[in-house]
Amino acid sequence: MSEGKVSRRKYIAVAGAAAAAAVIGGAAYYLSTSGTHAYTSTYTCTYSHTSAYSCTHSYA
Repeated sequence: MSEGKVSRRKYIAVAGAAAAAAVIGGAAYYLSTSGTHAYTSTYTCTYSHTSAYSCTHSYA
């Protein structure tokens, strides 16, 4: 197995490109999923003849 010497400039260029790709990919993922959440709210209230009143609130 031969070992070649990698220049510092080449190493920094490759590492910087990999870091930039990770940041861009993370930002793209965040932007693609941040606006797709639709929250709904539901109230359910019941009243019976025995004066029992109850309300429930749920989020979906």
